[in-house]
Amino acid sequence: MAEFPAIVALEALDRVDSEIRARQEAGHHYIDLLQGTGLAVVPEPPWGRSVFFKCPVLLPPDMKQRRKQIVDAIKAENVSCRVPHRPLYAIPWVAEYLKKTGAFRGVEGCPIVAATHPRLFEIETGPHLPMEEARLTGSAVMKVWRHFSATPPGGVG
Repeated sequence: MAEFPAIVALEALDRVDSEIRARQEAGHHYIDLLQGTGLAVVPEPPWGRSVFFKCPVLLPPDMKQRRKQIVDAIKAENVSCRVPHRPLYAIPWVAEYLKKTGAFRGVEGCPIVAATHPRLFEIETGPHLPMEEARLTGSAVMKVWRHFSATPPGGVG
């Protein structure tokens, strides 16, 4: 690594713990807020803690067909929200590489991903997202969710 990128990286390392704490604070706020609503933040793994690079939220299975509408409505509330990247088996060049190396598992080999990815969306956690902004983000997500959960698919709302 050249000197200048190394200096930048070292400076960033000084901030990494505080940035992770800020993201975790926002993520845990979303966990608390969404509890009992039908939406759920993907749980932290038993072997570690999430750094909440983004906050992955799961829709109930019966709402997966409405994911794009929900994400678009959250974005319309001026909230950073997106559908996560495709699973590795669905990215052609990665799938081809995995096939060549004998590591390709496909949809059949990844049943949890196949079942959950169509229900996932992500909301912002930081690293410089003040808690007041996280609260506003949570309020906007809940506003959209209340609308969609009360409106049947194809219904007027």
